[in-house]
Amino acid sequence: KPKKISITAYEIDKSLFSYLEESLKQCKTLCEKNKVKFTGKIIKKDFIVDIVENLKSSDKKQFSHIIINPPYKKINIFSEVYRILKKVNLPSANLYTAFIALSEKVLKENGEIVFISPRSFCNGPYFQSFRKKFLESMSLKRIHIFDSRSSSFSDDGVLQENVIVHAIKTKKLVKDVLISSNSNPDDDDIVINQVKKNAVVYPNDSQYFIHIVPDEISVQVSDK
Repeated sequence: KPKKISITAYEIDKSLFSYLEESLKQCKTLCEKNKVKFTGKIIKKDFIVDIVENLKSSDKKQFSHIIINPPYKKINIFSEVYRILKKVNLPSANLYTAFIALSEKVLKENGEIVFISPRSFCNGPYFQSFRKKFLESMSLKRIHIFDSRSSSFSDDGVLQENVIVHAIKTKKLVKDVLISSNSNPDDDDIVINQVKKNAVVYPNDSQYFIHIVPDEISVQVSDK
């Protein structure tokens, strides 16, 4: 049980400000009941702009835990966002990988990140540079996949498989990765398997593909 919790919450959607403020109030109430000191602040600025400014600061802030639900949108190479990312050597093809890459940069050693995103970053040349940088500094701990392309986030127009990834910023060897799956967020029937890390990211794979096998095949792979 921690002695104190400090939350920095980023949001630029004005329609969500009141809900976020209420969430932090509830967090504070719960912490006070359990004798945990709580502080929380909302930064109503663009996450990418603020973090890049932070990285250039001599007194940059770092976090022990980061939870993100990034936007899913391609970045125009002539856009201001692309120019800002280039300042810190992070030109990115999509906003969600930019959010994840920047989060890794402000994560403390042995810090943890959880993010939800499309599965598309796991393979293909489009995200190769992102996978390389991410996997060189982060160790995958667990991947959860929603099997249905239509039912998870159809209201938001996201029609592809979505994953939730838990990773740790550590140099220590992580041998196993938990792979779990269900059809959608409302499905309580979750399949969980423990897989050897080498079965998820093959050794010496220059493409750094991330293989997600959530069914019984993963058990066979991990036993070899």
